[in-house]
Amino acid sequence: MIKSVLSTLLLVLTVSTVSAQNIQSPDEFLGYALGEQFTFHHKVIEYVKYVADNSDKVQFEQIGTTYEGRPLVLLYVSNPENITNLESVRINNLKRAQIQAGQADANAPAIVWLSYNVHGNEAVSTEAAMKTLYELATSTDSKTLNWLANTVVVIDPCLNPDGRDRYVTSYRQVLGTSPNNDPNTWEHEFTWASGRTNHYFFDMNRDWAWMTQQETQSRIAQYHRWMPQIHVDFHEQDYNSPYYFAPAAEPVHEAITAFQKDFQTEIGKNHTLYFDQNNWLFFTRQYFDLFYPSYGDSWPTFNGAIGMTYEQGGINAGLSIETETGKNLTLVDRINHHFTTGMSTIEVASNQKAKLVSEFESYFKKATNSPDGAFKSYLIKKIDSEAFEQLLKFLTAQGIDYQTAPTGKIVSGYDYFSDDSERYKTQDGDVVVDAAQAKATLLRVLFDPKPALSDSVTYDITSWALPWVYGVPVIASNQKISGGYERQEPVVMDLENRTAAAYIFKWDSFEDARLLAELIKQNVKTRTVNRELKINGKTFTPGSILILKSDNDADFVQKINSASHKYGIELTPIQSGFIPQGVDLGSSDIQFLKAPKVAVLANEPTNAMNVGEIWHFFDQQLNYPVSLIDAGNLRRKDLSKYDVLILPSGNYSSLSDGEVDKIKDWTREGGVLVAMGSANGWVSNQKGFGELKSKKSESDDSANTMIYANREREYISKTSPGAFFRHKIDATHPLGYGYGSYLFNLRLQDSGFDLLTDGWNVVSAESKDHISGFVGYKAKKEMDKTLVFGSESFGRGTIVYLTQNPLFRAFLYHNKLMMANAVFQIGQTR
Repeated sequence: MIKSVLSTLLLVLTVSTVSAQNIQSPDEFLGYALGEQFTFHHKVIEYVKYVADNSDKVQFEQIGTTYEGRPLVLLYVSNPENITNLESVRINNLKRAQIQAGQADANAPAIVWLSYNVHGNEAVSTEAAMKTLYELATSTDSKTLNWLANTVVVIDPCLNPDGRDRYVTSYRQVLGTSPNNDPNTWEHEFTWASGRTNHYFFDMNRDWAWMTQQETQSRIAQYHRWMPQIHVDFHEQDYNSPYYFAPAAEPVHEAITAFQKDFQTEIGKNHTLYFDQNNWLFFTRQYFDLFYPSYGDSWPTFNGAIGMTYEQGGINAGLSIETETGKNLTLVDRINHHFTTGMSTIEVASNQKAKLVSEFESYFKKATNSPDGAFKSYLIKKIDSEAFEQLLKFLTAQGIDYQTAPTGKIVSGYDYFSDDSERYKTQDGDVVVDAAQAKATLLRVLFDPKPALSDSVTYDITSWALPWVYGVPVIASNQKISGGYERQEPVVMDLENRTAAAYIFKWDSFEDARLLAELIKQNVKTRTVNRELKINGKTFTPGSILILKSDNDADFVQKINSASHKYGIELTPIQSGFIPQGVDLGSSDIQFLKAPKVAVLANEPTNAMNVGEIWHFFDQQLNYPVSLIDAGNLRRKDLSKYDVLILPSGNYSSLSDGEVDKIKDWTREGGVLVAMGSANGWVSNQKGFGELKSKKSESDDSANTMIYANREREYISKTSPGAFFRHKIDATHPLGYGYGSYLFNLRLQDSGFDLLTDGWNVVSAESKDHISGFVGYKAKKEMDKTLVFGSESFGRGTIVYLTQNPLFRAFLYHNKLMMANAVFQIGQTR
């Protein structure tokens, strides 16, 4: 049996099967053999749509577009009967997942989802997708036909068209008449913004859970509609590496079931047969773990699938490259490897369909009746901040159900804000999330306060609990709390009193910053309040935004009314300039807010992904204009046009003395310089430019006594790959406006900086602040009494130090207000 299957699949590698429908192969349609060129996205779309139009086994669907307007598509491949009844197949599968009511048909096909090219410069994947589609659509082999009777294969041929076309274009631009396999040649070099990332330089393989990118949002919406049993994410790694396939490496999150792990192994064993037959090297159970919940393997796994990553050696290999063994690795080789694992996955899904769908259905029945985990309910406390609404919107987007909580019930459990056990009496407006629901595992993981690491050598961040991400108080309880009716979103009332002297809104969430940005664009004049006010029974803390009738044109009420509805922010009218509880409206503690003009350094020597985070923050989230300035051409730029200059992480040692002086002079004359991440290290090394100093490590001068075999463990003892800290914050300082007593911060940078002596230590770190996630013991000791966020005056200007990244991957909602403060609140007062 094995020899027969091997012969069938190996024959497919070299000889295309003739279809009864005479569908053209990719080679015939494109005019070149797969592997001779990289194919631009528009040609990929033309080909896959051509196959769908000419095959009764394939259905084409466009599910969205990229930021640059390229289509995002899915192909559904199965036998003609399943394709005809595709909607019934989909609904039946949702019954298996307990999302749709009714009894599922056990004989209906399983769903296998194959995702290609989330990293654009791992460009073999889309070529392999076309080969896989063609073979499935045209093969008349009885085994392949049986596979398609038992499965519906969902093919996403390119998750990141913008990044991939960027890579293909840059590769072709430096390609000679034939490929050069010398690894030192230009065609094998990275560009600054490599094709790995999307338009905004985001790594979309870290975005599955957070859904910050347009492409991810389109994909996740479709994924929820299908809920496949198997999901494969096709990648490439260093071109000298053998092929990787599951089973995954440790750490594996404890929420992953024994069946999911065992079935990964079953699939891996099937791949092994083909790879051994061809003498293709591979490895398993190393490097690629299943812990962080926002990967293309882990997120599907927490949604009940067998989620896997397949990694082919080949990043920057181009069409051909000489490896360290002296052998030539070609694009054709790489296509065949990915093609083989894709087909092998479908084979296992088909052969073990009964077990696969039975276990899948059991998984979700358990989730809805008796889910694993320490908590039975999550009580989300109602707070007067849009952060509360944003958290609920996120849960809805992830398919997680919630209801209103009963009022007056005593709830005991783990309080995320105090990091301790607490008792709480529920209030009107609170929300309860029942752990027993279809998305129980995803819910458990996303709210996990203390993810258990089986191995501290991990690939990514180690803490991500939603209450800290959004800054919303939650109690996780082992009590079963029954919810009430489905909650309705609050309605913002129209501004009835149009004769008010002023209007005011609180500054305590990122939505408030978005509203301010909208008002500025509408040419509405605003002021910032630097002292606490109490108006109509409401408390307005420092940072609140005031809109005076006397500052604005006659139509300003219509503008602010429309803007407040757009962002769901309530505006409070003020009838008089006299404020009994607080300063009056004419006080010097209420200052006119100048609309800042913002610039960001980009290109070499900055970090492209951090530039992308900043760019996306302004362009897509805040909706506020920002200018990207080529750092390599800084000497020719007129900085006097800008009020705020942001230095992303990067290595600025290449800046000339003249360019450094230009930044210093601009800041001294009144500019707000915002240093992010590693840019703070550069600032600290400049003479006569602020007082920031790197903290000297206690081990800087010690001899190296580590054991070579322990070098990896020794290294991680000095790192913080991503752990949550609860820091005290000075909310009376403009950089801290809008926060309460604490800031929940995801620490990513290992380097520390001494506290400022003359500046303002708005947020500082102590080792006891650590609440969740892995921190090396040496790193934890050395971060004690260090600066996290702060500022100091420099001449008439200000230097803002953001030593950690509040915009990391765009998902840290609670931290985004810090960047808004750096842009809008700093510089308004000295």
